[in-house]
Amino acid sequence: MRILRIVAPALLTLLAVPAAADPIAAHDEQESIRETDRQEIARILAADNVDASRLSTREVATAIRAIPRGAAPENFWNAYQAHVRAWERAAAAEERAMNMVGAKPAETERALAAFVAAQVEIAATFEEVRRIATGYGVEMPIPPAEAANTI
Repeated sequence: MRILRIVAPALLTLLAVPAAADPIAAHDEQESIRETDRQEIARILAADNVDASRLSTREVATAIRAIPRGAAPENFWNAYQAHVRAWERAAAAEERAMNMVGAKPAETERALAAFVAAQVEIAATFEEVRRIATGYGVEMPIPPAEAANTI
């Protein structure tokens, strides 16, 4: 009985502590999360896969801005949002350049340079999106212009 008084508090403490996580269950949960990440990234990339050769820069920016995050992982979503902002900057720069009729050559040149810089930013941000997506094991969809050439 005396030993029970000594051991009982220790046993109660052990019972109050949650059991160590099952490593197999933890691995399965991690794989499930990873699969959800892959599915969400693939969904976003499929929605993003618009035919930019047939849409204006503004139309592309508007279309991809409307894509919901869903359960996409934060690192991918942050990179994707940087890509969306690059498209929005390109649309704004293109609109400024289009409105430069009759402007001074230096102003027109600056507007065109901003548009070219935005185009470079689109490529750079998409490369980061691609890098993260492939890191999750997601294959990039075939762009519509390329898909049309394979039919």
